[in-house]
Amino acid sequence: MLSDSGPCSELEARLKSWSLLVGVGEFGRLPWAVFGDDVPTRGANAPLMGDPAPGWHVDGDPHLLRPSAFTDFYGRYKNRSKGKPRLMTLLVYLSGRWDEGWGAGTEFLDTPTGSVYATSVRPGRCVLLDADVTHRVTNPKVGGRPRYSLAAKVMAWEWEGTEWGGERRGVGSAKVKGKAGAAEGL
Repeated sequence: MLSDSGPCSELEARLKSWSLLVGVGEFGRLPWAVFGDDVPTRGANAPLMGDPAPGWHVDGDPHLLRPSAFTDFYGRYKNRSKGKPRLMTLLVYLSGRWDEGWGAGTEFLDTPTGSVYATSVRPGRCVLLDADVTHRVTNPKVGGRPRYSLAAKVMAWEWEGTEWGGERRGVGSAKVKGKAGAAEGL
């Protein structure tokens, strides 16, 4: 999903195992061709106190994709549509130590209601969200401590006979918040 390095391969294996346990479908790497070669399918973040505040954004919306082999095959569609790949972002907090008072979590905007939900930084925490969820990075509240994270674009396919947003079988600590459906936990 991310690369063939040991830690990245382990993360990919854990994500696939988690998806089997909770019955949400199959996960895989998002091909670069989905967004085009000028849009990276993974990126690193290291915000610092005083950096320009990052704005609200989405990582991908299958309804707005540019023409490609992907859109030729699947068309443009609403994310989470039956029978279509679900575009998602896997966010992993990489800082070895992080005090909650230092801030720098990720905020998610539920656009229909205007509600904002936040995830705090915890070393090794993974956040899995639909790529069309509006979100932003927040800067640390203290100086000299960058908050490291990795964001990878992934795809999920639902299994035959299942539907997105179906029952989670209580494995892991997934939480669905707001109408946007940002899922936290792994």
